[in-house]
Amino acid sequence: MPTSEGSRDYQAALAAIGTLIFSRKRADGSSWGDDFATMGTCVKQLGLEEDLPKLSVIHVAGTKGKGSTCAFVESILRTAGCSTGLFTSPHLVDIRERFRFNGKPVSEELFTKHFWTVWDKLQSHATPENPMPTYFRFLTLLGLHMFIREEVQVVVLEVGLGGRWDATNVVPAPVVCGVTSLGYDHVELLGHTLTEIAGEKAGIFKPTVPAFTSPQDAEAMGSLQRRADELQIPLKVVEPLEELYSMLDPASGCDKLNLGLAGTHQRLNAALAVTLCRVWAQRTPDPPSKLAAGEKMLAEQGMLPACYVEGLQKCTWPGRAQVLQDEEVNATLEGEGSLTFYLDGAHTEESMVECARWFSESVINSSPSGKQRLTECGPLATQRLLLFNCTVERDPNCLLRPLASMVKERDLAFAKALFVPADSSTSIKPDAGDKDVKWQKTLLQTWEGLLQDKADGTVSVAQTDGIGKHEDVYSIKTERPLDLECPGANIVMPSVHTTLEWIRQQARARPACRTQVLVTGSLYLVGDILRVVRRGVPL
Repeated sequence: MPTSEGSRDYQAALAAIGTLIFSRKRADGSSWGDDFATMGTCVKQLGLEEDLPKLSVIHVAGTKGKGSTCAFVESILRTAGCSTGLFTSPHLVDIRERFRFNGKPVSEELFTKHFWTVWDKLQSHATPENPMPTYFRFLTLLGLHMFIREEVQVVVLEVGLGGRWDATNVVPAPVVCGVTSLGYDHVELLGHTLTEIAGEKAGIFKPTVPAFTSPQDAEAMGSLQRRADELQIPLKVVEPLEELYSMLDPASGCDKLNLGLAGTHQRLNAALAVTLCRVWAQRTPDPPSKLAAGEKMLAEQGMLPACYVEGLQKCTWPGRAQVLQDEEVNATLEGEGSLTFYLDGAHTEESMVECARWFSESVINSSPSGKQRLTECGPLATQRLLLFNCTVERDPNCLLRPLASMVKERDLAFAKALFVPADSSTSIKPDAGDKDVKWQKTLLQTWEGLLQDKADGTVSVAQTDGIGKHEDVYSIKTERPLDLECPGANIVMPSVHTTLEWIRQQARARPACRTQVLVTGSLYLVGDILRVVRRGVPL
């Protein structure tokens, strides 16, 4: 464990954090170290017990869109003049993305300074019986410590998993709580019904704190309402975005509200964000003048203030419905040829439906003629690729089905589907060596089953015994080039590096083609692509 003065730099901090990832399994209540009660103990050890209740927090839970909603909230409040802190997870490229001050990742210097303060205090109390907090809980404590010590005006706090037992729920008195769209995710921990899942999400509700939710399934709504009734707090369903205002502030210079985040589903998240910002302004003793004036304008005239318009329109959220040009490759191509990555970290069935809709609309709108056949030989030919991975606890049949439906219904076939393990998944230890890709073979066979109109394309991992070691998958150095014109030639790839090298080869081999790559199923996979294509440039 790095503790000497000579090794207490940023890299040493990252190495220390890494020791927390694999020290124990995900919290399940079976050990003291993973018991939520330890969060309160850690808060006292850090000397935050008096300051934490005073922290001005907007707390957001949900299955889909909670990160996007938090990004909208932060962007609006920052545009209105607030000093903001934003805590989200997971990170895509750099751990500092999880802690944003005024929209920017915390600097290495500030991160290092606060890290060692928190680390030393917690480690001084750690024993074999009462060990250091697990990875996410440590990061949550670090974030809260930073936001308190740096005296931000408002903290936008995204729940990591669930709500009731999530590390972020150590905050005792948020200003307002929000719940985004609910669905089935992490069922092994949160429950197998929407009633159970919604009950866990409603665990962030607090006495005297108003709560708001996006429209929900009746079963989920019933569970949220029961918890609100128990606490005797108001729970309101937010109105559609277009019904929250009658016109835009002329000072915004806009006659139409175009969100910074792509996808029709983002209007739900934007509506919740606007509502949370309004309530925060109403409940905060001395909000920024822009926000106070904007609230009066909206309440009296139904006019969406310029700070809201600008915040919604300038909001960015990497890895979610993001279009990324590979500038390194595009500089070498001819005419309108290009290599474009469509990145979306969707990893639930509902979010994959939105991903398929967004991708299909994006690629159709990007083509001058609306559609291009994959085998077209003309100057504006298009070749589409699917790059997919998901974690083993997810149902690949549910995740891949919306994409298979898109292929059939919208005539947007992929020339090839590539299945590859993520390099940065927290399920892979740094010293794991060559990765077994048997799971990726399962994904491939599931995909092909769905394309063949099988009711259930899922193939069990047991059916792939003997398949999935490196000698059974594509090697860019030893295999003949894969022919994009050959139908059904989907493939398992051994690594993100090999996959990206192959994709770039394909783009360069067809310099007049538009190569469009949908990367989805895993935020870890999206992060790996971002890391390489952006050459480590912070998000």
